[in-house]
Amino acid sequence: MCLIVFILSGDREDIRIMNQMYTYANQNPIPSIFPYSVIFPNYESLGQLRIEMCLLILALIICSFISTFILFISLKNSLLIISHLLALLASTLTCLYLFHRLTFNFLNASW
Repeated sequence: MCLIVFILSGDREDIRIMNQMYTYANQNPIPSIFPYSVIFPNYESLGQLRIEMCLLILALIICSFISTFILFISLKNSLLIISHLLALLASTLTCLYLFHRLTFNFLNASW
């Protein structure tokens, strides 16, 4: 019984981390394209993650353009496919941005 009470009355480290992340997200000079996560509680790793994601997206676009150009041997078809890829990427990043901005801040709720 004592163990259950001890476990249930913990110090709520998760709420403190969430509060720090919401505070940092509002004061962050890095553009908030990607949502933060408890997996990356350290803020420098968030900036590094965003840089790596941008580089990976750029590499994906370049590799896709080269492979479609080689496959179809047509600049028109290749640009059409790349434009569709860019539209899908833009909509995905928009959804991530909206998810990041519209998540409910549980710490400011009126409990």
